[in-house]
Amino acid sequence: MAYATANLNICAPRVGEGENLADAGWSSARWTYRDNGGDVLATMIADDFITDGNDKGLRVGDIIAIIETAVDASWVIVDTIDAAGLVAVTLFSNA
Repeated sequence: MAYATANLNICAPRVGEGENLADAGWSSARWTYRDNGGDVLATMIADDFITDGNDKGLRVGDIIAIIETAVDASWVIVDTIDAAGLVAVTLFSNA
């Protein structure tokens, strides 16, 4: 399968101003991405899986819960977003 923009949704908006810094701390937003029925975790956390980070409003330091439909949820942090909106993340918890 492939990335589905409709499956990436904000659930807790950022508070304050992090200025898109990696150490945004308390100003990180919380997001969810629900598997669209065929992607494995390794695919969903690969660099450039999320292709519209800028359009969606993602920022460096934001947290995303990656929800695998049949398995579990994993947490990632946004490391980089390039000018085209391609996102790189780091896995920090796999429940």
